[in-house]
Amino acid sequence: MVGSVQFNLGVDSTSLVEQQLRRRLYEGLDPQRYPIMTAHAEELSRVGSHDEFEFGLAALLDAIEARISSRRPG
Repeated sequence: MVGSVQFNLGVDSTSLVEQQLRRRLYEGLDPQRYPIMTAHAEELSRVGSHDEFEFGLAALLDAIEARISSRRPG
């Protein structure tokens, strides 16, 4: 979802100001609920919105494929 919004807004992940804002966003999350995101805030702040969108889409499609495969008779 985040990648989709950033993609549509044209967020520029090469902008240092944008990276700082994104890092603060990830660091500000509840570490109990989002431990991976808070631990990797620096790396996540440098990921472009296009890459994030593509990764999210691929993960969604992989989950759908796995679900369909698990329902096929063996």
